[in-house]
Order: sequence, then C-alpha cells, then structure tokens
Amino acid sequence: MYHELEVIELPESFIEWQFAERKENAEKFGGMPSLAVAPIILTLPENQEENFISEPKVIGMTAKPEFLEEYTDKFKDIYERNVSAGKGKVSKEALSFLADYYSSPENLNLTCFSSLEISSSQTMKNLEKSPYCTLLFYNFALRKGQFRVFKVESFAQIVDKDDPFFDYVYHRNSLFHGRAEECKVLKFNVLSVTESKARM
Repeated sequence: MYHELEVIELPESFIEWQFAERKENAEKFGGMPSLAVAPIILTLPENQEENFISEPKVIGMTAKPEFLEEYTDKFKDIYERNVSAGKGKVSKEALSFLADYYSSPENLNLTCFSSLEISSSQTMKNLEKSPYCTLLFYNFALRKGQFRVFKVESFAQIVDKDDPFFDYVYHRNSLFHGRAEECKVLKFNVLSVTESKARM
C-alpha cells in the first residue's frame, strides 16, 4: 500500500533546524531528548469514532539505503566493544559518533523518520489499524522572539525483521537504551510538511 503513496523530501528549513538541534543535543546535552527529536505523534485510536490520541515519541533520522549496512556495523561495533564498560562509556562514544552522523546530511534519507516501538503499546495498536499519522515538531526559538511548528503528515510502515532497515534502527537504539525485546520498528514516510510561525 505504501508503495503507491507519493513520498516527499523534508524541506530545507526543517532539515537545517533538525540537524543543528540533534547535533547540539549530542555535543552539549548528553543526547537528552528535546522537542526537536521527540515530536507529538497523533494517531487514530483503535475505535476510530474516538478522537486522535497524542503522545511524544523520540524518533530518528535514517541513513540512505546504500549506507544502512555500514552504519549498522558501526552501531554494533561501538555497542559490543564498550558494553562491558557500562552505559556511560557506551553513551560517550555513541554521542560522539552521533554528532558526526548529523554533520553528514548527504548520507541521510530525508524522506522518512524511524522509531523503535514496544509491540504492545497503544501507539503501535493504533498504527496497525490506521497507519496514517501526524508528527508535530515544536521549535521554541524564544531568544529570537519566534515560535515555529512543523506539521508532518506521515504513513507509518511496520518494518519486517529481515529488512536491513530493521537492524539499523534496532542497533542504533541499543547504543542509548540497551537491547530491546518485544519491539517493532516503524518507518514514518513523509507525505507533506507544513510550517507555521508566530512572532512573540
């Protein structure tokens, strides 16, 4: 079904902001999630007569198909070499790699986002029923007197476990949260992006 959808690339204004925020999070804030990387996701409930359900989710930007295996091997290498030293050391090296990662936008797929989701979560149940969802990214540039919202309409694809995309997202997540069980990988294909600005 998703093959028939017209997927677009994220606009330059969004990309510039996202890369700057994600790189700064890795370099200055220990990878602590912000609204830049944890948008509000609106999904239809299992009973579609009810209102949208909203909740924040940390999502990532993803490498182009030709770089998936290379990055996956790097994620696994960092994790396996440092796991015996404890999470702190793993995170330190992982964050350094992440900062470099977001300095190479030419290697990233700008038509989608990705996330690891608990199989039994309400978000997953909703998306299994209706894969169309909305991602709301908030940009509070208060010192510049500006408030921006990016509204991304998306089609969420549940990725097969034998897909290289699954391994990529799974092992990237492991660097920061450890190995997960009973999880699924979501690929949020970008259908449209709307930007709203408000002066303060």
